[in-house]
Amino acid sequence: MKRMSEPSTTKSQDLLAGGLAALLVLGAGLLIMLGWAVLGSFGAVLGGFGAVFWGAWWRGKHGAFFPRDLAGGSVGGIAALVAITALCLYLAL
Repeated sequence: MKRMSEPSTTKSQDLLAGGLAALLVLGAGLLIMLGWAVLGSFGAVLGGFGAVFWGAWWRGKHGAFFPRDLAGGSVGGIAALVAITALCLYLAL
């Protein structure tokens, strides 16, 4: 049930949150695959730890995984990191 004191989000905020959710999951998977491609099973475990650390860093920086005042620049920065990780994976294969 929605509380009256909470402001509603805009459609752009909802789209940013959806994009962020997709990027975080994609980035975590790419980190695990990159670790596997470089170091095998041990690298996959390290990539998993890196993904958990990344999520913890994001939550610590913003106070929540999906803050109400999500900026497009933050999501763009995550998109750039995911693109760099994808490029590294491509080069590792």
